[in-house]
Amino acid sequence: MQLQTDNLNTIASKLQEITGEDYTKINYEIVKIAIDSVLETAINDKTFEDGIKKYFGCKYCRFFQDNIQIANKTINLKEIGLDKSQVIYRLISNRSAKKDDKINSHSF
Repeated sequence: MQLQTDNLNTIASKLQEITGEDYTKINYEIVKIAIDSVLETAINDKTFEDGIKKYFGCKYCRFFQDNIQIANKTINLKEIGLDKSQVIYRLISNRSAKKDDKINSHSF
């Protein structure tokens, strides 16, 4: 059998279909690093989810309740020391900072 991909998640999913064993494990430390990195610039749910997709090279990400789903794995934010309110606060802060930068760049 030959797979036409170099995406490890795709390969692991195919192996799981064949063997019934789960070859993908969540590395919570990496997820926390990714979220912190993306929250440096994200201003809303869409830019946050898009940033996570880009970070992991996956096609699907959804932020909901106290969870984030990345590809086919759902992670409770509490497992990485966060909650939804903290993420939303960072998004609002980034949006406010961006708005302030825009106003300051147009001042006379």
